[in-house]
Amino acid sequence: MSVTFDEHVRAFLSEPLAAVLATVSPRRRPQATPVWFMLDDGLILINTSRGRVKLRNRSYAAGMITSFRDGATGVSRAGWCP
Repeated sequence: MSVTFDEHVRAFLSEPLAAVLATVSPRRRPQATPVWFMLDDGLILINTSRGRVKLRNRSYAAGMITSFRDGATGVSRAGWCP
């Protein structure tokens, strides 16, 4: 699902930043992982590999939060991964 960002958020997310992706494990423990991302036509694309914890957690509970920060400036997005 594509999301509409205002121009300030779009400009911020277009910078070379790392993000933190937080998922929930089957034991209901938070798992926060630094990830690389790319903004593509309103979609936030996150790279991962098979067998990674964040991908396994997504199969358990599709809800996740992603935080993008650059010092004191930041953006967070909560959502569901299909």
